[in-house]
Amino acid sequence: VLIAEDWDLSVQLLEATHPTYFEGLTNQNAAVSPPYCQNVMGEKVCPKDVAKKKELQPAHRQILKNYCWADTALYQRAKELFYQKAHKCGLASGPGTASK
Repeated sequence: VLIAEDWDLSVQLLEATHPTYFEGLTNQNAAVSPPYCQNVMGEKVCPKDVAKKKELQPAHRQILKNYCWADTALYQRAKELFYQKAHKCGLASGPGTASK
């Protein structure tokens, strides 16, 4: 399982767990990532960072929780397993934290 919100760590994990198929993927991913672009304030912005997650209002979160509880539980478990595997491979010290 890969986690799109932690793409760089996902690529590193693929390379670590399946080196025969993904050797060099980390370097290739860095080479083909879109370059930084200038925003209207002249700051460098990575295109991956342009669309940030927006926090839901508590009332909306509760409505969605009633309908999406199974999806949320499955996603949380997938993230736990992802970070456990990354940690075992020496790639992460905790959720969202790459050590390389």
